[in-house]
Amino acid sequence: MLRYKKNNLTNSRFGFVISAKVSKKAVDRNKIRRRASEIIRLNIDNIRSGFDIIFVIKKEACGVEYSELENNILNSLKERNLL
Repeated sequence: MLRYKKNNLTNSRFGFVISAKVSKKAVDRNKIRRRASEIIRLNIDNIRSGFDIIFVIKKEACGVEYSELENNILNSLKERNLL
């Protein structure tokens, strides 16, 4: 799930919300957060600037491969014309 709002800055800011309902283990939640941050870092040049973007990670993201998570994040950005 993706939420975004225009900001008055020259760059975009990102946040990731991963609740304990996704996984009881903080290790698993942090792994998803690190993977998502890396996906954004690698694609930051292609993402439109001037937005605050929040990703709300759902339970289905627990245990998925990196490539599938990458496809989901990039497709969410493309659907909203942020990529």
